[in-house]
Amino acid sequence: MGIDGDFGWAFAKAQAGAGAVLPKSGTAFISVKELDRTIALDVARRLRKLGFQIQATGGTAAYLRDQGVEAETVYKVNEGRPHIVDHIKNGSVALVVNTVRTASAHTDSLSIRREALHKGVPYYTTMRGAVAAVLGIEAMVKKELSIRTLQEYHRA
Repeated sequence: MGIDGDFGWAFAKAQAGAGAVLPKSGTAFISVKELDRTIALDVARRLRKLGFQIQATGGTAAYLRDQGVEAETVYKVNEGRPHIVDHIKNGSVALVVNTVRTASAHTDSLSIRREALHKGVPYYTTMRGAVAAVLGIEAMVKKELSIRTLQEYHRA
């Protein structure tokens, strides 16, 4: 559970409490189904503004670049090596956003999820989760951590 007057900080605290500490920098991997691309664009723009590098699979990377966001293309697991799981294994990915639609994409996402979990990389399978993560990272970068007791929150 994370409590704060700022949703971003509350989410960041909750993630830290669950063992998924949000990164303040690094590389974010984004691979989303077509329906999620407009929201992913906002997520990618905000992450770039925070200084993150963006890696994405072919379709997502092309969409982001077409919209003016710098994104490096990374192979899907079945496209060759080095692929995204290799990048996660070698520690070069700090955050994963992955939504899927098809059965083959779901199969790829299992290996991505497994490796992200193994390496302690925060992983989001919904755009709502990804947006919350960005809010958390923005809060961590922009404001100092404040800790208050439950009693102090109730008094306020």
